[in-house]
Amino acid sequence: MSTHREALRYVARGWPVLPVWPVVQGEGSAWRCSCAAGAACTEPGKHPRGRRGVLGATLNAAAIDRHWPELAARDGVEPSVAIATGGALVVIDLDAPALGLESWERLCEARGERVETVTVKTPRGRHLYFDASRIGRVGCSVGKLGPGIDVRGERGYVLAPPSRHASGRSYWWEIYDFPGAELAEHTAPLAPLPLWVAELAQRSTRAAAVRVEGGAPLDVGGRNDGLMRLACSLRARGLEEVELRAALDDANATRCTEPLPAREVARIARGVARRYRSGMSPAALLEAARVELSAELSTAQQGRYDFKADPSWYLHEPPVPADPEAVRRG
Repeated sequence: MSTHREALRYVARGWPVLPVWPVVQGEGSAWRCSCAAGAACTEPGKHPRGRRGVLGATLNAAAIDRHWPELAARDGVEPSVAIATGGALVVIDLDAPALGLESWERLCEARGERVETVTVKTPRGRHLYFDASRIGRVGCSVGKLGPGIDVRGERGYVLAPPSRHASGRSYWWEIYDFPGAELAEHTAPLAPLPLWVAELAQRSTRAAAVRVEGGAPLDVGGRNDGLMRLACSLRARGLEEVELRAALDDANATRCTEPLPAREVARIARGVARRYRSGMSPAALLEAARVELSAELSTAQQGRYDFKADPSWYLHEPPVPADPEAVRRG
């Protein structure tokens, strides 16, 4: 299969392409980069052929028809082809050896979603192609969604079929059973990029740092309390609602023996972010919640409810008013 022909197909779909130094077989059948560094190249078969890098990506079919054969004649082998990401195209890169596939499945399960789209099988995992036209600009990130999950957005690129990896294996299209999948990979519709993926991808490194802090497992009966306390701690550091949601989603998936429903986690994050100002200490946040709860519960209700035993209750459930008739009166 010709990378020249495939490059033209990608351009016809509206995906800018750029030539990449291919790998070639050297001594002992080992694969090496065809660039001047040869076997000493630190990114064999992955770095752009032109000096402008990804900025040299083009949608000009005439330029491709002119330059691609020139490069092939000069190097003795066709260049590999890469697709520039950004704008309406975002690619999720799942690295299997780094647990990327498992991390992605866990994220989707925590949200009760089955996310399928046009997919490339890579020698190390998968590339998931998404339509981000309704999301806006999404930057590149490494590991923010989870171990082994990278996002290729603005000023990023991915190697595309039929390019060859440094292992000697090639990239190829693998389309799953979803609406439109019966079409060829060049015309099959991309699934819209889920909003939660964009939010996670663009969260600050402050929230990403939560993942490495770990923590004790949260059993049934202590999940709400544990996640609320975590949210208060992070709110004290200045995290906003989207960042809180991302951190709590991660903790819910990794620390809860039985994860809470996604909507429950969202209510906890929303409650902490909207009720308490950024930068308050965790102790002050808890005390503020206790004071607000005490003011809205009757004396009898306060006696029946141990706030300290489950301080998260007030943050994600509507408080019980002292005067029920006040609710009816509005």
